[in-house]
Amino acid sequence: MIARSLLCPALLVAALLPACTREIYYREGASQAQITAAQDACVAQAYREAPVRTVTTVLPGTFIPERQVCDGAGNCQTIPARFGPPQIVSTDANEELRKAVQRKCMVDAGYSRVQLPICDQNVRNSQPPAITRTLPPLTGQSCLVPRGGEAFQIITP
Repeated sequence: MIARSLLCPALLVAALLPACTREIYYREGASQAQITAAQDACVAQAYREAPVRTVTTVLPGTFIPERQVCDGAGNCQTIPARFGPPQIVSTDANEELRKAVQRKCMVDAGYSRVQLPICDQNVRNSQPPAITRTLPPLTGQSCLVPRGGEAFQIITP
């Protein structure tokens, strides 16, 4: 019981951590239009170099053992053992390779992935709401305000 009470807060903290930061492609001085164009070109390159390769796997159905079913009058019927229906699973074998090609392409274009903390309410209130169109220089105090969809505002106090 004690272990469970300690585990729940730990899981809650782990679940909330991804919401505390946001990862973006960054190159000082780059515009959002340049980043989008580079991402689009890199996605296209990744699909050329690592096209979708669907792999289909058939997993056998689960074994259902023989069982006996009886009604209220004591009449019993034996239902024979059987296998349930198979499960068909399709995956893209090149998905991870395609992501790697895309990341390398963005690095080759001069972008890096940076993780910025989400700004706290005091910092948000200290600046007028805006959308960052050109990426500013970052400092240790830089943070990000999500502005809907992929839009954001970088604040450097």
